[in-house]
Amino acid sequence: ERPALLAVPMAGGRDRVRRELAREPRALAVDPTGAQLAIVETGGSVQLWDARTLAPIRRLPLPGEPGDLVAFTHDGTRLLVAGGKE
Repeated sequence: ERPALLAVPMAGGRDRVRRELAREPRALAVDPTGAQLAIVETGGSVQLWDARTLAPIRRLPLPGEPGDLVAFTHDGTRLLVAGGKE
């Protein structure tokens, strides 16, 4: 079975959303507004997702080996990835 991302409503809703991931996830972060997810993938990229619909937004290539730590800045304008080797 492929790795997947699953969104389950916490307010008693029944609309689950599941998306298969193309690559194995290494780390995940949610932006300060809760609108986007960032997943560091094996293979050297970060995939940005819409947090509500789990629709892919864009893939960002990383130089070198991907890190194991990922975070958005407090204002959501930057994504920080650490732990990999260049």
